[in-house]
Amino acid sequence: TANTPLRLVYFGRLVERKGIADSIHAIASALKQNIDVTFDVFGDGEQKSELQELAHRLNVEKNVIFHGHVAYGREFLQKIREYDALLFAPNEEDTPRMVFDSMACGLPLIASDIPFMKTRAEHDGAVLLFGIGDIDGAVAHIGTLHRDRSLLAQMSRIARKSGLGHTVEYWYGKRAEW
Repeated sequence: TANTPLRLVYFGRLVERKGIADSIHAIASALKQNIDVTFDVFGDGEQKSELQELAHRLNVEKNVIFHGHVAYGREFLQKIREYDALLFAPNEEDTPRMVFDSMACGLPLIASDIPFMKTRAEHDGAVLLFGIGDIDGAVAHIGTLHRDRSLLAQMSRIARKSGLGHTVEYWYGKRAEW
């Protein structure tokens, strides 16, 4: 509902090219604009301490939660379904499994416009794009989904349908058909 925080998530490696620092800056900016939002980060990596320090410096520790490494599997994916959207701000090309798993869990994406995400937006329709490093663009999309929960619900349904179209079973079937 509109009376709850928008719950964003990221899961994967904590390395610079994933743009998690930009995501944290976007959360800080959104909070300054009175957008009620949380950002949960699952994963570990070389940038973890730096990102935690950034969250501390920006005074967003209550809204940016680091969960560390979590075993990837059924229980974790069921947990991901509790979120509203995936926030993914890579600063270079990337093709993470996280994107398809998020969509299969019904999470639309707020993502930087790397080529892979442009393709996902074009073909799947459950992605709001912003320019690489464009914090204001990310915040605008966060605000839109926070204010317009009917759009969020619509995008969640599209994400779920798209995610199911990217399962191993689907692609094995397509290969056999081809």
